Amino acid sequence: MRYTEKNQKINNAIKIANQGKYNEAISSLVLLSNEFPDNNFLLVNLASLYFVTNNLDDVEVVLDTFLLSKEQEFSEFYLVASDLYIRSACFSKSVACMQQAIKYFPDDESVCGLLAQTSYESRDSEGAIDAVKKVIEISPQNYDAKVLLANLLSGKGNFEQ
Repeated sequence: MRYTEKNQKINNAIKIANQGKYNEAISSLVLLSNEFPDNNFLLVNLASLYFVTNNLDDVEVVLDTFLLSKEQEFSEFYLVASDLYIRSACFSKSVACMQQAIKYFPDDESVCGLLAQTSYESRDSEGAIDAVKKVIEISPQNYDAKVLLANLLSGKGNFEQ
């Protein structure tokens, strides 16, 4: 299920951002975040705008707030948040983000795949192996996941599996 924002004030701020007026959109979203502190669409978009304007400390603060929400309905927010953590060089937070997501979306191939990727990039081969096995369980025809699993297992000297 894909998220659709119903709040017109927030949609207007996003339209401003889409016109390239990033600082104006940030100002609007910051004000709106006081009015709608639990709106994860707002938080993830605000973090994205902070990233675009190279305010990496603010990206992390906003995403940390998002993680406190324990979003359980829309996995796409976690995918965006994890990607922003990675792009902001917060690798361990990206893994933590996806570990939280997997609790709520254990059968979501995209969530499992990104957990595998973030675990791998954080040099957590066991976590990556577990996550990529889950991807293969969900989607047995996923060739890329099978190749990644083979590489992970051969890198560990575990040729038996």
